[in-house]
Amino acid sequence: MGQYNVTCNGSSGLSNLAGGVGELHVNANSLASAKLFFYAGNVPAGEVLDRASALAVYLNAPYPISLLLGNIAGPSWTGPEWKQTADGVIFTAGQLQCPVAVSAEGTGGTAQIWVNGSAYVPYATLQTHAGKITPSGLSPANTTIKKGFYQRFSWSVSAETPINGALTVAYTNFKYRALGATTWTTVRVPGPDTYLNFDTGILPNTSNPGMEWYVEVVASSGAATASGYTSVQFESTEVRLNELTPAANATTYKGFPVVCAWQLDYTQPADLTGSIKQVSARVRWRKTGETVVTEYAVNNATQTYTIAAGALPAGDVDWQVEVTDTSGGVTTSSWTKFNSKELEITINDLYPAATAHAVKSIVNRFGWTFTVDDSEAPIVGYAKQSGAVLYWRNAGDAAYHEVTITGEAQYYDMPAGTFTAASIDWYVTVLANTGTQASSAVITVSTADTLSTPVCVAPSGVYVDDTDGCEFKWQHINETGTVQSAYELETSIDAGASFTTLATGQGAANSFTSASKAFPLGSIYWRVRTKNADSVWGSYSPVAIFVVKRRPDAPRIIFSSDSLPLPVLRWQASDQTGFEIMMDGTSLGVVNGPEKEWRGTDVLSDGPHTCSVRIFDKFEDTSSWTTITMQVANMPSGSIGISFRRQWAQVQLTPAVEGTFIAAYLLRDGKVIAKNTAATAEFIDRASVGVHAYKIRAFDSAGYYTDSPEVYADPRVPFGAIGLLGGTDWVLLKTTKDKNYISISRQLAAGAFMHYFGRERPVYDTGSDTGVEEVLTAEYLLEGIDVSALAALQGKTVVYKDLRGNLIVGTFTDLPQSQSAHKTTVTIKITATEQEAMAYDPV
Repeated sequence: MGQYNVTCNGSSGLSNLAGGVGELHVNANSLASAKLFFYAGNVPAGEVLDRASALAVYLNAPYPISLLLGNIAGPSWTGPEWKQTADGVIFTAGQLQCPVAVSAEGTGGTAQIWVNGSAYVPYATLQTHAGKITPSGLSPANTTIKKGFYQRFSWSVSAETPINGALTVAYTNFKYRALGATTWTTVRVPGPDTYLNFDTGILPNTSNPGMEWYVEVVASSGAATASGYTSVQFESTEVRLNELTPAANATTYKGFPVVCAWQLDYTQPADLTGSIKQVSARVRWRKTGETVVTEYAVNNATQTYTIAAGALPAGDVDWQVEVTDTSGGVTTSSWTKFNSKELEITINDLYPAATAHAVKSIVNRFGWTFTVDDSEAPIVGYAKQSGAVLYWRNAGDAAYHEVTITGEAQYYDMPAGTFTAASIDWYVTVLANTGTQASSAVITVSTADTLSTPVCVAPSGVYVDDTDGCEFKWQHINETGTVQSAYELETSIDAGASFTTLATGQGAANSFTSASKAFPLGSIYWRVRTKNADSVWGSYSPVAIFVVKRRPDAPRIIFSSDSLPLPVLRWQASDQTGFEIMMDGTSLGVVNGPEKEWRGTDVLSDGPHTCSVRIFDKFEDTSSWTTITMQVANMPSGSIGISFRRQWAQVQLTPAVEGTFIAAYLLRDGKVIAKNTAATAEFIDRASVGVHAYKIRAFDSAGYYTDSPEVYADPRVPFGAIGLLGGTDWVLLKTTKDKNYISISRQLAAGAFMHYFGRERPVYDTGSDTGVEEVLTAEYLLEGIDVSALAALQGKTVVYKDLRGNLIVGTFTDLPQSQSAHKTTVTIKITATEQEAMAYDPV
């Protein structure tokens, strides 16, 4: 299959091997031999050696000798030289090797042979072919086998020995054809399998039953080798036909399909698998006592045939079946007699019935069904209508009108306006596919429509957002099932005390969509009445109720202050029960009520500010935000100076005013803590400890403010002090050395502290049983103190502070005390409470 160059990679039988050169020493008139080995790694797996088309060895003989190299022999001469020939390489014991020998006539000597490791490595060019695997021993061969079953076909294989790798079977092509055929069919057998369980039933049945077969083995090298082909003869198996249906003396029914069925039965050979199958069949029937036969062909393995409804006559019928099977046999059953019985039919379920209506103004459907009138009839099919005639007349007329219906349709749609009288008579005659005919009784029906009693469908018992209108739906209901011809829709906003017509319309539409926001918020009652097909009003429907609940429209801002640091906003809105303001992205809380004006109580810095407002209605639905931008530009007027004087536990701050102002506020660390309507009045701060920054801010009548310079004050107490929050006096809490104890703790309270927007601390709510309270406990061993002055502060809002920097504002709740040896020990308990936050009044 190819040529591959190989080089020497070893030797044996050489002496004095060094530097890749070995020696053969020969005595006079004798022969010395060795072996050379060649590297075969570059030969592809699966290749088998044919011959060496070239072979070369480098040899040095110091005097004339004879050389045997592979298959040649000849003289040599003094001096090194390549000796070349062909053949001489064999593959044995898993190696490529070549014999080399020298002979001497007369004087002996030593010849040098260059091998691997030298500058002149021996080499050869190999001629190879792809390794073959040859099949043989085909079985079964030249014998007779049962057709129609799975037969095991087998063979044996022998493989050549490749130079490299193992030679395996890739796959085998199993080829077969029927005796006398010209085309072979191939079945691929995978991997190393040397057999095939072959279904002989797939071969056609012929007059000379049998098959020819052979195999072609494809080796892993790709080489394909075919065996000779052989043949086998087929013999069939005796088949019996059982389970014939209809069975002898069975009853079928004229006009119904008749299913003929049969089963194949045979004796299974013990050593074979598979099953015999039907190839084709012929079903025949004849009327008992007659010679005319009707035959039907079944050209597949189906072991049933359905004789069409109406094909068989009434009376006794004979039938038989002839089956051709995959074993090559043909089996015919005996004739079997059964009875084809004719059934009577009756007409049922006629509509419109006597109590129904066939309204003159609409299309009316007349219908019926029929059933087999024989309780012994099995379910072997169904009787079909092949045609019908519908008869009708106006009540009082003598002659009937006829309508012919062709086929299986068991109804007829009478066009609107066909009838003119107040009632009609009708009946139907039906012809079945069995040839049987039947007529119904005469039915008299009214042609007047019934009054409607509509029902409200939607909305009912739900909240409705009518921003895009409200869709009303109802059902027009009456006994005839006719479509409405008109409607009238009414609504009530006073709980049904009075109704107003919302919409009227002609036609069958059973819905109406109101205009956008047609209703006030709250409960809406509604009802509907409809006209029937005769254009006569029915009664009103029962009342349905829904609640209008829609998102309010965004408010429309009609005024906003621009440059004022205390903003003002006014708007217009509908359905408002409260509003919410957002300033620069922060909500300022919700305000309940219908007021449509807001005045800010926090001073805005100069520059742009985003102000938004939205409203909510009585259902707490909110509108979208309406947003504007305010450009604040404060315009101070006059001037304000400030001075302070520390008065022991409090700070007194005095303004120096130039200009006209209507109010002044004291700011501690940037927060408003007090207000004076007289801009020149002094401020007293009792509720602070430590260093704080103070300034006075005064507003003029236009709403602009002027700030004083900032000062820093540090009210101090030498020991401890307590006084009313809005009082003027302090009670000094002087203690003996190292005898005072002060702590502030948090513990669960019996009530709850409620947090409100804009307040820094909670407000205590005794209406709840959860919360946390902040309690100061101060124990003093007092000297020269009027305990009665402390007791007078109990239950009041006080300020406590001490030299350690403790500060608490709250309710003085308890004053336990003890007396011993001219000393009084008191324990002061104060619970911190939320104080009303001071804010700017609107200007």
